[in-house]
Amino acid sequence: MLFRDSQDLPPETLEIFKGIVGRVDYDETEVDDVMLGAFACGISTPEQEQITLAALIRNRQLRERLREMEMELSQMRSTPFSQILEKGSQSILAHCMRGAMQASMRFYTRARQISVRRGWAEISSARDIEAKSMRALFGSIGESIQHSLTLSHRPDELILNEPAGHCQDGITLRAEINTDGCLVVNGTTSELLLNSLEWKSNLQHLQLSDPNGGSIPICGIPTQQTWQVIAEDFGEITGFEPTNLPASWFTIGPPNGEFSRQAGFNLVAHVEGSNESLELMLVDLPRIEREHFVITLRAGAEALPILRQMRLNLLAPVGKLIQSIGSYSNLDWSDQEVTFRCPLGGVIDGTVECGSILHVRLEKDSGPTNT
Repeated sequence: MLFRDSQDLPPETLEIFKGIVGRVDYDETEVDDVMLGAFACGISTPEQEQITLAALIRNRQLRERLREMEMELSQMRSTPFSQILEKGSQSILAHCMRGAMQASMRFYTRARQISVRRGWAEISSARDIEAKSMRALFGSIGESIQHSLTLSHRPDELILNEPAGHCQDGITLRAEINTDGCLVVNGTTSELLLNSLEWKSNLQHLQLSDPNGGSIPICGIPTQQTWQVIAEDFGEITGFEPTNLPASWFTIGPPNGEFSRQAGFNLVAHVEGSNESLELMLVDLPRIEREHFVITLRAGAEALPILRQMRLNLLAPVGKLIQSIGSYSNLDWSDQEVTFRCPLGGVIDGTVECGSILHVRLEKDSGPTNT
């Protein structure tokens, strides 16, 4: 019996995978630890992913091995990336993590170009690591926006049910997440703007503004006075529930325009194991420089006594994981500003195009080691 070894799987999962197995011609022996490790990290190619899924449904031992890898990855999540690579064993998962980190950071430094080249429909549905990294970036921006709403202490209904508004001079739009999870934007462009040389000479894109610096194109808009664009699955990827969205969350412009910063929003540094958090400001967009991830954080005076007792962990989306890239204690916050340099071997130079890929976590300091 083809599925005799699958009793540990939920019936609905089994039905889905039966269809996958029926469509895939593969040699089960191809699925070694390297392919399984890539699958666990979320960096398989679509073809490798299908082959691995088909093998997993047939082979209980592979499923058990995958669970072991996922437990190991869970432990690695809090280990700084440089320490993972320094370990003498150089495990298969460490190699997979290295490849995922190098690829993901490369995508984050050219996110705007990728978003325009591939388009929202492909990014939202494709399974390759480039598309997965782009979805992680949109998700991180959505998370930052929602945290900023919590920190603002304004009732959600005053923010999330604003009527149509100006997102910039000459453009009015109304945006909503509908009950299907689609982003629906109805816009009006002034005749004066439509006839301007700048507008005519550049393809204009609807872009999601990142409160921590930068913006990322979602899709092109028609060159007409009234227009509508729809981005399917936008709500699921960003975490936005069906509701109206403020026009101020969006900009319109050419995708090769200057990076923008929306003032007033800060990074949220969560204290592990509690519901507490602190506000930190990302002073500038992160950058990759000589195989290091470089960022500068600023703290308010009221946060300094707590920060001096905490270890600060910096994380970023990598593949389908959130991975530590640096861990620091005994920091000198005397100037209320600290620059961090996190080793990222093999990652090429560039400016990360949206600041929200950076996640900050705080934990009670138990040692002096900085990485």
